[in-house]
Amino acid sequence: MKKIATVFAFVLSACWLSCQAMEALSPSSMDELHTFRIEVLQVTDIEPYQKSLDGFMKALQDSGIAVGTNLIVHRVKIDFDVEKGGFWDRIGVLLRIREEAQRIAMERPDLVLTIGTPATKYARAILDDAHIPVVFTAVANPEDANCTSLNDAGPGVTGATLYTDMSDSLKIVKAIFPAVQKIGMVNTDDENGVANVAAATAKAKEIGITVSSRLVNKRDSIIPSLKQLFKDGNGVQMFAVPLDTYYGLRKYEPAVDLSDFGTENKIPVITFAMVRVPGAVLYV
Repeated sequence: MKKIATVFAFVLSACWLSCQAMEALSPSSMDELHTFRIEVLQVTDIEPYQKSLDGFMKALQDSGIAVGTNLIVHRVKIDFDVEKGGFWDRIGVLLRIREEAQRIAMERPDLVLTIGTPATKYARAILDDAHIPVVFTAVANPEDANCTSLNDAGPGVTGATLYTDMSDSLKIVKAIFPAVQKIGMVNTDDENGVANVAAATAKAKEIGITVSSRLVNKRDSIIPSLKQLFKDGNGVQMFAVPLDTYYGLRKYEPAVDLSDFGTENKIPVITFAMVRVPGAVLYV
């Protein structure tokens, strides 16, 4: 995040200077010249998103760019009920993202911070056309957000990703838990969750591990699916948490219930999501 803030400070100064100089100003010099404007765009409001923004703002402050001094931030959180939202609700969210992106393009801020894959993916083209620099965060896979590659976001864009190589993650799991041959995962129709489980299922086969999964509604309790996968000790030997907003709902209820189930049945819980998961014995 510190690196992104440094890049951000450079981008802001370069965009503001009419000569487009490639040498960044010091933060103190920028304070004297200009008050910067950032637009923040996200869909729904969950704890990991807030932490992403908090970390970004803290890094900027450490670089000499702070609200009340030389920075104005306008934040838009597009409402979406992740538990009850259906197909048409998702279409409505997509349209709202595009509307906000068009508004932002007309406002012409110094930079836009997009939080999460949907806001990044569906606002990007409009912001690219308007030549407004974009920083993204909390994106599971940059390529799903129209980035050129995992390492290249494309012109005028940079950011932080939650992406981890599933092959590497599973090799770590295999090294620490060599006896585990069956892993259970529970996910919803969350775009990131579906992709995470699919990747784990495919890559696990290469190292002799079978992944069994259950699809649940975001309003469902996780317990019935855990029991189906565990089969009274004859099923999976480990549970893995995918990158799915489900686990952060209702004050982390699914994650807490999974932790309690694992403790009660003496089965380890790991997570492929680089966010807080109560009870996880391994983050990979």
